[in-house]
Amino acid sequence: MANIQTNSQKQKQTRTQNSLATCPDCGAKLVPESGCMYCPFCGWSQCK
Repeated sequence: MANIQTNSQKQKQTRTQNSLATCPDCGAKLVPESGCMYCPFCGWSQCK
């Protein structure tokens, strides 16, 4: 059960990922969209 995270831990992790995430293709800042990180400049998505 060590892998279970509380909602606040998940939210904090998501905020950190969102604020620090950059696109691996073009280096632009990623934005959250439909539960995935998405690059508005080149169209890269972690869910593709």
